[in-house]
Amino acid sequence: MTQANFASGTVWTGDNLPVMRGINSGCVDLIYLDPPFNSNEDYAAPIGE
Repeated sequence: MTQANFASGTVWTGDNLPVMRGINSGCVDLIYLDPPFNSNEDYAAPIGE
């Protein structure tokens, strides 16, 4: 596993590409992305999903 170049539990906000370019590869367990805005898509899920 690659050595992380950030503190454990770090949370970033903003555009993912610039952030991900600064992270050492192989040292991330989870990346969460919100759906894009202004995409004219309905991202609603049924209640209970």
